[in-house]
Amino acid sequence: NAGIVSITVLDPNFVVLSAEPSQYGYLLGRDFSEGIAGGRTNVRTPLLSKSYKFVEGFLGISQIYPITANDGDILGYVDIGYQPRSIIAPNVHNLIADTPYNVWVIETDGTNIFDTSSSEIGNNVLTDEMYQDKKLHEFLSTIAKKKTGSGQYTFRDYKTGNVIKKNAEWATVDYGGSEWRVVLTSPAE
Repeated sequence: NAGIVSITVLDPNFVVLSAEPSQYGYLLGRDFSEGIAGGRTNVRTPLLSKSYKFVEGFLGISQIYPITANDGDILGYVDIGYQPRSIIAPNVHNLIADTPYNVWVIETDGTNIFDTSSSEIGNNVLTDEMYQDKKLHEFLSTIAKKKTGSGQYTFRDYKTGNVIKKNAEWATVDYGGSEWRVVLTSPAE
């Protein structure tokens, strides 16, 4: 997949043994146990990290898979680093083409990891100044807290100054210890 940025092999303690492409060689020997593993050891199921800034400056995710021996012992892990938008965008854009819908995906801390309006990616809908209107902030906080829901919100378009009203429905993707809120929006009547 063109969206994959890096692949690393980690030992059972989450120390980097191998990194590709070669530009990630500086990672060799680094301990990722606190970061991507969240301090966990002997992880037996896939993990999905919280988003973080890659050295290239974009927002990325690490997806970690355990490598096990026939007897079940953990031999290490494979860590695939990628940009969420590169995985999500092709599917979403095909689904909403020629419709009034938009899709955005946030982590439960409010970080926007995908948006059909790509300028929103990397923003935090709970802490960034542009989302601090009281009613808007309350609605966005509800999305971050509740796994599913629907509602209506208004916001001021920072480019035009116009007030825009939207309908929103959301659901949760829960994978590898992380939750993503997937939000479908459309213009409100």
